[in-house]
Amino acid sequence: MAPEHLMGYACDARSDVHALAAVGWELLTGRSLFKASTDTATMQRVVRLPAPRISAAAPGLGTDFDAVFASALAKSPTQRMATMATFANELAAAAAVKLGVASPAQVGITVDERVGDTLWDRRLQLQGASMSSSGVFLRP
Repeated sequence: MAPEHLMGYACDARSDVHALAAVGWELLTGRSLFKASTDTATMQRVVRLPAPRISAAAPGLGTDFDAVFASALAKSPTQRMATMATFANELAAAAAVKLGVASPAQVGITVDERVGDTLWDRRLQLQGASMSSSGVFLRP
């Protein structure tokens, strides 16, 4: 939960970016981000403490993800990415650098180049098989 949510302030897409970044941080590190001995203490950490660098918690990741998570987990919403799309793009860029992972756009281009015509032909075949006698497409 984003700090502003815990403090009862207005939430928007940037609050969701924070929440997803917290989950991502924990998935990538295998550690709890702000966990304390009580729920109240955990919430106080969320509001007050900066998130540790992800590279400090998971050295194998290197530092390529540090800036992405630092921005997404910023305490102030005005210092965070404004949208999930921005967060996703920045994560994809960091993953491409560190892990050699292709972006969704790159995967789409490659699939289209290699089998795009075949996929298009299959789509037309399915649409033809799903068409009723009235010419209306039926759901497969």
